[in-house]
Amino acid sequence: MLMSSLQLKPRQRPGGGGRTEKAFLDFVIDGRPLLDHLGSSDSDFIGRLGWGPVQEHRQGIEHLLLKLPPDAPSGRVQLLICPECGDLGCGAFTGRIEKSDDCFVWRDFAFENDHEKVPVETFPDVGPFHFEKRAYFAELDRHREDVK
Repeated sequence: MLMSSLQLKPRQRPGGGGRTEKAFLDFVIDGRPLLDHLGSSDSDFIGRLGWGPVQEHRQGIEHLLLKLPPDAPSGRVQLLICPECGDLGCGAFTGRIEKSDDCFVWRDFAFENDHEKVPVETFPDVGPFHFEKRAYFAELDRHREDVK
């Protein structure tokens, strides 16, 4: 099994034209942003980490570590969210996260909201991504306090 690398990279969403400027942490997998993997690089969604209230940031990390249950209706974890409010009602790119003895796996990606009982769109050709457990923990721990 091929292991992937996960990095949380500081990024800036430009403001203007009704958009709020926002600093956030982007999910970069094997050197490419998650939105690129999903074929949605022009979508206006940002990583759930690195902005907003500190408590939301920390809870986001706990969801990614499976210390809190998935936070999307489908049993997936929210990864990329609305940059204005972070509300699932605006939609979110989500994924199933699983943990084994040696790795975390991200798979079964979707775009969903809390209005529909099933995801609006799925991405069956993306992933799965396997992250070595120690590196995954280390990357999330490194950014535990990074809230702009």
